[in-house]
Amino acid sequence: MSKGNQIPTSKSADSIKARNEVYDQLDKRFPKSAIGWVKLIPWDPATKIGLDAFDTSNEESWAAYRAPDHVLREVEQYKQGENDPIIAVMGPGKNAKAVIIDGHHRYLAREKMNKGRVEAFIGHVPSDEGPWLYTHMSQKGGDSG
Repeated sequence: MSKGNQIPTSKSADSIKARNEVYDQLDKRFPKSAIGWVKLIPWDPATKIGLDAFDTSNEESWAAYRAPDHVLREVEQYKQGENDPIIAVMGPGKNAKAVIIDGHHRYLAREKMNKGRVEAFIGHVPSDEGPWLYTHMSQKGGDSG
């Protein structure tokens, strides 16, 4: 990566803690080669955000969209207290929406439950294009987006 394109790394304690939590969560589902970018961007700690903050313009192309049984399992897991945050990134621009990297099934489950908000980590990326967009293609078990 050339110096002019380097991603600014946040050094705040909260961002570092969030980054480590995101990496650990993704490390369970993705090979290390697909998630190295996580350590290079600033992260917000997990917080509740509105479902409308996510980019769902391509929802019908998500594997989760075609897996209603898995979505129903996520509903049940949520009811039992199992609740991994969604992991998403947001590019520059004041009208940017969060792009889900991990948690498409969880998003659809919360939507099905009529939850207006969902817990999520948001990473701040310098552009709309980057390795984060291809992470889901490497998901262990092939259960991507």
